[in-house]
Amino acid sequence: MAAEEPGVPIPRLAERLTMRLWRLAFPLALLATAGHGTAVAANDMSYVAGPAVVIDASHLEVAGQRLKLYGIDAPDADETCKSAKDEDYPCGVEARAALQALVKTTPQVECLPRGPNQMNEMMATCSAGKTDLAKALVTAGWAIADRPRTLYYEDDELAARTAKRGLWQGRFIAPQAWRSGTRKLPPKNESPLGVF
Repeated sequence: MAAEEPGVPIPRLAERLTMRLWRLAFPLALLATAGHGTAVAANDMSYVAGPAVVIDASHLEVAGQRLKLYGIDAPDADETCKSAKDEDYPCGVEARAALQALVKTTPQVECLPRGPNQMNEMMATCSAGKTDLAKALVTAGWAIADRPRTLYYEDDELAARTAKRGLWQGRFIAPQAWRSGTRKLPPKNESPLGVF
């Protein structure tokens, strides 16, 4: 059994160890299939690799498969937010553009499917080269950590919120609340995600 890192609860440590293992095994599996735009099985680890088409800030299509980025939630294309100057802006469009910019850095995106969510969308951890797409979006402030599912990106979200990057520059409605029909912004100086 692995020793607990100081200050890190066991469930969170298990997530970090799983992610580290995936980051070691995934590149090896990719080397075996470089250049193929199809789903491939390697060592009982199915993955998808190929050119990517961005659907919105948390969904993309790779090798004909629609995938939701695991561990994050991001605004839909029609979501609007308030800027630092308290002006409306199309944050969903900007978040999608951020993912498009990340995907353009490489001719191939690699994804490790993680299983379906409650809406039967296939979730996946995806990378463009060495860049974890979900982590990059959260770090830039264009997505939030999906806390009910994982704590992978919680620290990245805190850094983005502290630096007022992306969505955190002003006010926004949490993407899940937006999808549920909420249109009332939280008061200034209050997190759209509740108390931390």
